[in-house]
Amino acid sequence: MFKLSTEIETELRQRFQNSLREFQLWKPSAQRLLDTTVHVSDPALTDAFLRQIEIFLVESSHLKEQLLKVQMKKDFLGNIFKQERAELLLEEVSDATKELENLHKGLLQRKSRLQALVSQHKDFDASFKLLQTQLSALRVKLNAEKQLLPDLVGKEARLQRLESIQGHLDECAIQMEELEKFVQSDPAQMHKIKQCSSDYQILKRSLETMIAQSKQHIQKHWAFNDKLSDLQQWLTVTKQKLEYYCDATTHNAILDLERLQTEFPGREIQLHLIEAHGHLVIKDTSPEGAVNIQTEMKKLKDSFKFLENLMSKTAVDVNKKITCLEKMRVEKVDVSEHLLRKVARGEDTDELQLIKNFEQWLQRENNKLSKILALNPSNNEEVKARYSKLKELQLRVPEGQHHFEELLHLQPVGRNWDELEELRYQWMLYKSKLKDSNNTLMTSYFKEPNPFRKVVSCLYWETCLLNTLPVEIS
Repeated sequence: MFKLSTEIETELRQRFQNSLREFQLWKPSAQRLLDTTVHVSDPALTDAFLRQIEIFLVESSHLKEQLLKVQMKKDFLGNIFKQERAELLLEEVSDATKELENLHKGLLQRKSRLQALVSQHKDFDASFKLLQTQLSALRVKLNAEKQLLPDLVGKEARLQRLESIQGHLDECAIQMEELEKFVQSDPAQMHKIKQCSSDYQILKRSLETMIAQSKQHIQKHWAFNDKLSDLQQWLTVTKQKLEYYCDATTHNAILDLERLQTEFPGREIQLHLIEAHGHLVIKDTSPEGAVNIQTEMKKLKDSFKFLENLMSKTAVDVNKKITCLEKMRVEKVDVSEHLLRKVARGEDTDELQLIKNFEQWLQRENNKLSKILALNPSNNEEVKARYSKLKELQLRVPEGQHHFEELLHLQPVGRNWDELEELRYQWMLYKSKLKDSNNTLMTSYFKEPNPFRKVVSCLYWETCLLNTLPVEIS
């Protein structure tokens, strides 16, 4: 996994740096082409140079898109480069973008000049009509980009389309400048050019506004996705921690849970901020995309609420378990000391009585278990009642285990030892039967209808705690 992450990171670094390298290699060739065509006037050379310029313009547009992608991923650069290197790379990309724009504009101007040389013989009305057609087509494309989009991918794709429209609009501006030079002495034609220029300016301002809005929408959506992902990751990690602490039996676990609990207020504030941010993103998103965002936010809120409840329940359960175990340890010490004092005084006759006492207690527990198993629950209330009774028996198992171990500490002999061996078998049999009863109740969860299943599912965490209590003789 680490190797894969390192390879991906190296590839991303090369990809971001390659855009800059490609521009540095391309720039001298573009500049030479501009220098070579400054004074071209021979029609025999014009067509060849025009084809070269067209190729360079395509390459320029491609480089512009690549550099734009690097600039839009500026937040992501900090994750794969050091801060200083990331800032330096962004600065270099910004400078390269400005140089590229100047070269691109120079190529467009040179293309228009050469085209003008080739088409000087053509009628002005035909050229003007073509320009109007191009502006009209760009206006239609621009209007088509005004609808809301469902996701971040669509919004980024739209920005690229708008950038492409902007490039075509720049070409139209250069064409207008060239046409204006040809008709400066013709007032009627100049009026047409001025009207066309006015339409162009309106279209340009509308396009610039849409590009700015598109960038804002993308930035808001990126920020929302990042914050959403961060909280989702925290929820996943925290859930795993709580599942681990479910079986904890130390005071360190309590301290860890308390530290974990202090994170919840801050994360709850983060949840509310994400929700508010999500509503802002929804305003810039299509209805179907808004539904997806609302679904994601609802899942996030539900997961957070579930984790809060799990946090509270786990803390309570671990506290109860630790308290119970400490109480049993204290009782074990007290009983051990009492019995050892009796043995020291030579009161061996109590061994048989202690064995009989435990045997009678075990018989009572067995009778209770048999009565519980004889019942066949048919509704939710009966399931809860049966589980509650099984839980009471299970909670008394540690107490019985400790009393039985105290009998072993007395080291009885003769008939008393035989009694104890028989009791050992009965005690193991009882615990196995009780454990199987609990497992059977949980297994029935998968075989019953949904309402019945829901009741048993609610008992799951309590069963996790019960099953951690000792069931085998050490």
